[in-house]
Amino acid sequence: MKKISLDILKKFPKTRKPLPLLQKSVYLKEYKINRGGKALVEKFSQFVESWMHIVASKDYQNGKKSRILEIGAGNLNHLVYENNYLLYDIIEPMIGLIDKRKINKIDNHFIDIKNIPLNKKYDRIISIATFEHILDLPDVIAKAIIHLHKDGVLNIAIPSEGSFLWGLSWRISTGVSYYLRNKCSYTPVMRYEHVNNAEEIISLLNLFFLNVRKKRFPLPFFNLSVYTYLECKTPNYNILKNII
Repeated sequence: MKKISLDILKKFPKTRKPLPLLQKSVYLKEYKINRGGKALVEKFSQFVESWMHIVASKDYQNGKKSRILEIGAGNLNHLVYENNYLLYDIIEPMIGLIDKRKINKIDNHFIDIKNIPLNKKYDRIISIATFEHILDLPDVIAKAIIHLHKDGVLNIAIPSEGSFLWGLSWRISTGVSYYLRNKCSYTPVMRYEHVNNAEEIISLLNLFFLNVRKKRFPLPFFNLSVYTYLECKTPNYNILKNII
């Protein structure tokens, strides 16, 4: 078995540099535009992002209805892709993002993974475009394992942050749209938001799981991909003592 270095853990927890004043002043407004897909470019981005939701929504429990936890549920836009679950809990610290029209479809809303009772277990834990934002990602992954059944699966989809195609795609789409609305660069916002690149996230998941399956979109090569999907099984419980 390939030996995975623990050195990746030394990078965490990370910190964010403050946003420039202009970007900070429009941050909340732009966040809602980005997540809500209200502008034309953002609507197109949401359409392309649907690949992440579709690939992560597959039920790997052989038809069995699952108990699901979603980390970083945002406005609950992933819910429409799930139709085979017994229970659907979410973690979302930004309460204002949650679509109130869908709130009756979830069972429990947690502000932080630390708020989930220790004895609560899930068949699937899902996270779509969230792991790149988390400052103390090893801690969150470790806690997710605690709440995952031994034969459960962690379904993670992320932007291919650090790849050529991802960098190009946001600069000519969201970056241009953002500049036209605000007359300032989107680059500081991306650096503020995406504290973890794809390679760091993949290294961590390979550290915490013995079985990690990977897919990329639109092409299987990292630099020609926009999104990466990771199906993680068989937790490496030995690593938890280094985190918790």
